[in-house]
Parts: sequence; structure tokens; C-alpha cells
Amino acid sequence: MKYHIIGNGVFIGPGVITSPYVKIDDLVTISRKVSIDHHTSIGKFTTINPGCNIAGGSVIGSNTTIGMGSNIVNDINIGSNTIIGAGSLVTKDIPDNVMAFGVPAKIIKKIKPY
Repeated sequence: MKYHIIGNGVFIGPGVITSPYVKIDDLVTISRKVSIDHHTSIGKFTTINPGCNIAGGSVIGSNTTIGMGSNIVNDINIGSNTIIGAGSLVTKDIPDNVMAFGVPAKIIKKIKPY
């Protein structure tokens, strides 16, 4: 992986901080005051809302929404078509097609894939 890889049509809001070796795929929206640490990968069509912190080595799937003020600890995989509720603390991997929230984040329900 190169230093940074940023896809087409990516929106990065003011106050966003990224560390080295971050990969952001096409059509991702990253709102203001988001922190993304080293060796993190973000899939297509993902939205990261204001004030989120994503620790190093995390992988976020495509078409996923990370709610405002959420924190994701090191080396976490969040699946595609997944919603993480606002203010959540993600301490373990979250699979595809679910909604999860809380401290720590727990799966609340399954979502039908598109």
C-alpha cells in the first residue's frame, strides 16, 4: 500500500486527521473532525459522521455508516452494509448487514442486503 490512497469522489470535511497508510475507496464521505489512524481501509459508499475516531489497522466495509462520535479500537473489521450507531465504542469485529450500537457496541438487528 502506498502512503495514502484516496479514491474518486471522496469528500473529506474540515479538521480530518489521517495517519500514514490509509486507503479510502471511491465515493466515501468523511465529515468534520474525524481521526483515522494508520493502516486503515475504508470501503466504497461509506459515510463517517462527525467526531469519530478510528484506530489503526481497522477495515471498514462498503456501504457502511459510522454514527457521530463513535470510537473504533485497533484492528477491528466492520462489515459491509452495516450501521454503527452514534456514540458507540466498537471493541470487536462487526459482521456484514447488521446494526450495532452501544458501549461496547452490540449487534441489535440484522439488515437486509441490497
